Amino acid sequence: MPKVGSILDVGCGEGTLTIPWAMKTECQVVGIDVSAVAIDLASKMTEQLQPEIRNRLAFKQVDILRPKAFLKEHQGQFDVAVDVGCFHNFAKMGKEKEVLMTIHQLLRRDGKWLLSMRAFRDSKVAIEAEQASMTRHMEQLISDHFTLERVESCDLTGPHAEKAMPGLTFYLRKKG
Repeated sequence: MPKVGSILDVGCGEGTLTIPWAMKTECQVVGIDVSAVAIDLASKMTEQLQPEIRNRLAFKQVDILRPKAFLKEHQGQFDVAVDVGCFHNFAKMGKEKEVLMTIHQLLRRDGKWLLSMRAFRDSKVAIEAEQASMTRHMEQLISDHFTLERVESCDLTGPHAEKAMPGLTFYLRKKG
């Protein structure tokens, strides 16, 4: 994460990543989620924070598939966008390109997008084959708008997960 600048947490939930980023950096940090309940819980978590941290932190209820007002307010504002575990849901709905375009518009020139997705769900497919397939798909999807800088394995297992959730993190940089 950058030490200064601005960070967008897409699908922030209760702010479990968003709040620590605001505490550990000097960045303006905005968490968005479609869930009003999650945003309410995240906002309540900020009440105990020091004012200088609280002033650099915002939570907003936003449907990333209907971002018109948020996009109008924040176009080209963010240095980094982070999505931990949401994007694969958009793939199921056939909305990957829409979300990609929204993130592209929200990022500054040369902005970065850290995208962590679930992977390796089919035990019949070798991890290496699944990683290669997902990487090829991402390269095709992003080629007009982002550069793929690297791919790393990651663990998306949450504190309440019943089973392991291996994944991949794609480090992307906005073109132009």
